[in-house]
Amino acid sequence: MLGKDLIADSLIGRDTRLRMTLTRRCALLSLAAFAFLASTAIKVRAADQDPSLILVDNESSAGYEIEADPKPLSLPYSDEKDDSTAGILGISDFLFEPDALFQLVSGESEVEDFFHAGSCHSPCCPECQAYCCHEPWDWYLIPEGLIYRSYLAGPKESRISSTWFKEQSGEGSLWDASLGGRVGVLRYGNHSAVHPEGWQLDIEGAAFLRLDLNDGRRDLVSTDFRFGVPLTYGVGRYQTKFGYYHISSHLGDEFIARTGARRINYVRDALVWGHSYFLTPDLRVYGEAAYSYNADGGAEPWEFQFGMEYSPPCPTNCWGVPFVAVNALLQEEHNFGGSFTVQAGWAWRNAVGRLFRVGFHYLNGKSPQFEFFSRQEEHIGVGIWYDY
Repeated sequence: MLGKDLIADSLIGRDTRLRMTLTRRCALLSLAAFAFLASTAIKVRAADQDPSLILVDNESSAGYEIEADPKPLSLPYSDEKDDSTAGILGISDFLFEPDALFQLVSGESEVEDFFHAGSCHSPCCPECQAYCCHEPWDWYLIPEGLIYRSYLAGPKESRISSTWFKEQSGEGSLWDASLGGRVGVLRYGNHSAVHPEGWQLDIEGAAFLRLDLNDGRRDLVSTDFRFGVPLTYGVGRYQTKFGYYHISSHLGDEFIARTGARRINYVRDALVWGHSYFLTPDLRVYGEAAYSYNADGGAEPWEFQFGMEYSPPCPTNCWGVPFVAVNALLQEEHNFGGSFTVQAGWAWRNAVGRLFRVGFHYLNGKSPQFEFFSRQEEHIGVGIWYDY
């Protein structure tokens, strides 16, 4: 049925119908998520521990019938992992207790010390030993580290970077650079900078510049500006974020004077919802969806981004370790095509989680400079990247 709907959208009024259809689906997903959280208000406790719940053995269905009780949420919750005991959890506990939300989703009574198991050293550093996953949560102003880390190969992540490449479609030698970063403002969680957990409010911003290096020039071709405020949550393997970002694009004065080009007022004001999961301490997968409620200059509302990256989770020595990252950015203005980016090289992470990388850079698809968003480009070059 969904496939038929999308085919009809593409044949008759695709743009308008697609926006309405995707908006309705996102609303339904949000309602479903809300309904799931509301349903957890049903108390789940053994009948011999709480007579207010009646468990009836139903042999014909090989299951149990559970009566709801309008008391606060009750889940197995014990530091001793004793199934015969139970604790009472309210809505605030899901926001401010380290293990509560993880317990609800996974059924496990506490968060696994994930980063000190598997391929990572145990513990990987004194900082991890002092502030591991079991540290009590507290409030921290301007904390070190990011709960939801920036995508390594993301073309529009706020960081300090510089890539020099040969554009294979005829634009010659170009230099893309970004000046900015992303930092935490407020956290309720643990104190770790390398493996932070909890809730955190971040702020981000960057300028993404392109310079023309052909014929000895250093002309500023274009600049994209980005600002955002993401709210992030993470525990164990899983992280999520919900936030706002603004991006706008501008042409450089030298480029306008030399070519007579006119600026495109490309603008996006968007709400973004992302998810990240560590398959191993070194290997992460992620995906996000963004909806722009204010789009201009050729931008369309929907944008999707997903990828995978292998990078050091713990502080490294002076020799560093290898990294590999891939990213796909799909945008509605390109009929949900976009760009594909691969980066690989060597990385160093310090004791407060900051990451420095050098390596190979490859991009194929639509230009990451949104003044030229409709132009097909292929980049082959090298780069350096630094994340706070």
